[in-house]
Amino acid sequence: MSTATPGRRGFYVVLTAILSLALIYSCQTVQKAIFSNSHHTFKSVGSVFQSHVGDLRTLIQHSAFAELPSSRTIETGINTTLQQNRAASGLAKRTNVGQTLQDAVCRGRKVLSRLRARDVQTSVPWTIQDLGNNGWIEEPVEGEFRDAFHAVDLNSILKELQVPLDKGQYFRYASQTKDFINADDAKMKATDAYYTSEFFTGKGTIIAIGSESPTNKVQEDSTDPANTPEKVNARIPKISRWSDVVWIHWVDVCKEANKKPSDLEHIIRHHIMTDSARFTMEQITNSDTASGKLKLPWPGKDIFLDTDAGLAMLGTRHLNGIAWMLHDHRSVVKKDIEKIRIFTTGLNYNILVFLK
Repeated sequence: MSTATPGRRGFYVVLTAILSLALIYSCQTVQKAIFSNSHHTFKSVGSVFQSHVGDLRTLIQHSAFAELPSSRTIETGINTTLQQNRAASGLAKRTNVGQTLQDAVCRGRKVLSRLRARDVQTSVPWTIQDLGNNGWIEEPVEGEFRDAFHAVDLNSILKELQVPLDKGQYFRYASQTKDFINADDAKMKATDAYYTSEFFTGKGTIIAIGSESPTNKVQEDSTDPANTPEKVNARIPKISRWSDVVWIHWVDVCKEANKKPSDLEHIIRHHIMTDSARFTMEQITNSDTASGKLKLPWPGKDIFLDTDAGLAMLGTRHLNGIAWMLHDHRSVVKKDIEKIRIFTTGLNYNILVFLK
C-alpha cells in the first residue's frame, strides 16, 4: 500500500482548503444574487440551481434565507462575509465577536426597561401602502418558492405547539428595491434590504425566516470615510426596522384571515447566523464557544427574563426586535415575554419566544 509523501499531503490539505473556501464564496454570491434583485431574478437564479443542485428547498433553507449577520467587527482586515460564513459553519474559531456576555446583559437590561415602560405606548398605524411609499416591494411567494420558504424543519415543533399547518399559513417577502423619499424629502436609492416571514394565524405564530435591514445594507455599502453617520442615516427609509415591517405584515395577514393581531402567541427567529447572537447562545447554554457548534435539539433550553441569561438574550438584536414590536404595539398585543427557548435543528440555531 502506497503512502503520500509529506509534500503531497500538504498539497492535498491546501487544495481542500481552497475548494472549501470557493464553495463558501459561491454560496454567498448566490445569496446576494437572490436577494439583491427582483422576483424575476430570484426565479431565474432558483431555476438554475434547481437544475444543478436538484433540491431548491435545502439550498434556500440552509443558505439564502438564513439570518444575515449585522456585526462588522469580526477580525478586522479579513473578508467579513467569508469569515461569518465560516464561523456559522463551524469552520473557524470565533475568538473575537465584538462583545462579551456581560455586554449583552447590559444591553438586555436597557431593553427590558423599555419593554416594561408601560407608560410609553405607541402603535403607528402603518400599512402595506406605507411600505410601498418607502421603497418596499411585496414580492410574490408562489408555487415551488412557497414550498421552499416554509420552515420544514419546524413542522414537528409547530405541531407540538398546536399550530395548525394546513390552514392560516401565509408568507411575506418584502424587498427594499425601489428608490424612496427619506425623512428630509430627498430622493434616495434603494438599499436592497429584505425581510421574509412565515405566519400561522390559526395559533398566532410569526416565523422570521430571513432578513437584512436597510441599516445593515447601507453600513455595508458605506466604506468611504466621507460617509458620516448623518449621511448614512439619510439613506434609511422611514420604515426600516424588522419590528415595523413584520408587524405590518402580521396585521395584513390577520385581516385577510379574519383573525385578531392581538392573538399573537409565538415568535420564532429561525436559522440565526449573526455571530454575536450565536456566541451568546453558546455561552449561556455552556456550549463549546470555540467550535461554533451548539447542539441543543428540541425541546432545547428555556430562559427567563429575570436571569442574566435572559437579559443576555434580550441584548441580541433578534430579541431586541421582538421587544420593540411588543413595546410599540402594547395597546394591541397586551402580552409580555413569558420565556425564551433556545433550540437547534441540525446545525441551525433558533429562538422561540412564548408570549403570555
